[in-house]
Amino acid sequence: MLGSELGTAAWLAGGMPDALPHDGGPGRPLASTVRAKAGGAGPYFALRTALLSLENTHNFAGGAVIGADEWSDLVAAGRDCGLKVHLDGARLWNAAVALDVPIASLTAGADTVQVCLSKGLGAPVGSMLVSDSARIHEARRVRKMLGGGVRQGGVLAAAGLVALDRIGDLAEDHANASTLASGLRERGWEVLEPETNIVLATVPDPASTVAELAELGIAAVTVAGKVRFVTHRDVDAADISEALERLRRT
Repeated sequence: MLGSELGTAAWLAGGMPDALPHDGGPGRPLASTVRAKAGGAGPYFALRTALLSLENTHNFAGGAVIGADEWSDLVAAGRDCGLKVHLDGARLWNAAVALDVPIASLTAGADTVQVCLSKGLGAPVGSMLVSDSARIHEARRVRKMLGGGVRQGGVLAAAGLVALDRIGDLAEDHANASTLASGLRERGWEVLEPETNIVLATVPDPASTVAELAELGIAAVTVAGKVRFVTHRDVDAADISEALERLRRT
């Protein structure tokens, strides 16, 4: 978020983000780290921490998942420090499917949650904010100030309803990601085992590797100094086999 949102937190909200270390595992801090970093009031010139923002699954950590117990501990740490808690849950459906738990168990205690109906679910658009009625009322005001809003959006809403009926299909994306990771390792790539649908590969020159993959008709991007592959509903098992075969022939 810090490196991919054009400094929006500072520009729009007047906030100064401070990234926490992933000392609790990929994509997540320890609850004790949250308490230590939030700190007390400090001198008059010190920053006042007001928000804990978490991401599940964590994009740059390769689709890493925060489990329900860890989530509860992190929320409790934020509450102990008087913080509001926001969840960037654009890929939260993937986390729920990977853990086989109700999505509510991964959001309990949050003040605001953002989810997305595109990503793996396949709707054409559809990021949504979930909160109480007062915050949603204020969010609509802010959205209007920023030029947001959709007229005659029923056809998009219909696609979102279809997407919500297909959450279970995400398990196929996770299986395809695991197959891709295994195949890449067999070909000598240094690849982390995916928890969901994102495969990260460590290579000497990510940008050149992405360009070479594009010449083979394989789409990937650079993320956090690695090559990122994402499986989704437009990629089936046959596509994974074809991609691995093309790499084998190089």
